[in-house]
Amino acid sequence: HRQIRDERLVAWVVEAVKQEHLALFTRQPLQEGMRLLALTPSGKEVSFTLESLRNASGAPQATAAPDTLCLIPHLKYLTPRTLIYQIEADFPPEHGA
Repeated sequence: HRQIRDERLVAWVVEAVKQEHLALFTRQPLQEGMRLLALTPSGKEVSFTLESLRNASGAPQATAAPDTLCLIPHLKYLTPRTLIYQIEADFPPEHGA
């Protein structure tokens, strides 16, 4: 099973409104275009690219600061308590490579 380190945890889902949005509480900065991996409470993994981002009032924004609420488009299977991790763009080489 894939090893996910806590320092790559960027947010978690606090609210899911079908057909509308997911409300995230950020732990690390988020920005449009980031590759993310969601791990649901039931253990399902969903990878996605952050296509758009809005602040808690619904205004579009390109980035979200740590420790804030933001809204992203709703994604199937993601429920409250889903953890959102950043997918490394470049994995470090194996030791001794």
